[in-house]
Amino acid sequence: MRIGILGGAFDPIHLGHLLLAEKAREKLSLAKVIFIPCFISPFKKEIVSSSQRYKMVCLAISDNPFFVVSKLEIKRKGVSYSIDTVRELKKRYPRDEFFFILGSDSWGQFSSWKDSDELLKLIRFAVMERKGFSLRENGSILRISGEVLPISSSQIRERVKQNKSIRYLVPERVRRYILRKGLYK
Repeated sequence: MRIGILGGAFDPIHLGHLLLAEKAREKLSLAKVIFIPCFISPFKKEIVSSSQRYKMVCLAISDNPFFVVSKLEIKRKGVSYSIDTVRELKKRYPRDEFFFILGSDSWGQFSSWKDSDELLKLIRFAVMERKGFSLRENGSILRISGEVLPISSSQIRERVKQNKSIRYLVPERVRRYILRKGLYK
């Protein structure tokens, strides 16, 4: 089975994440995409708890039968490193082919990831191109072309803090959850 992995803080998950996952699913003919919220990011400071971020991912993907969410990194606790996650997934599902999905902004930081050279040997990467970013495809790196939504989680958190609307930036269920729980205030 061909499976996509989309990891991150998802603080909060937004429509850009979902569009990236859907484009990768279509381009690579993936059977499913697994969203994996981190417990602690090695690059960012999470604002809300891992359980709240997990819940928002569940709400966001609930109407897509090709999307699933995993608590793998949350259950493992500690800093979430992609290399550990990929090793675990390949151990659990040795017959499946995995593709790590990410945007070109994250790909630009890839060399700073823990054991990045080994990670390139273990899994293929599907990278969404953005304007001003060129990507060379090879056996490990596949390009996903198309428009990306100029949305960021930090932008959404700032809008909530300023009592501005986040409608049409996050799925409606996520928007209602954020407002009901008073997150990012």
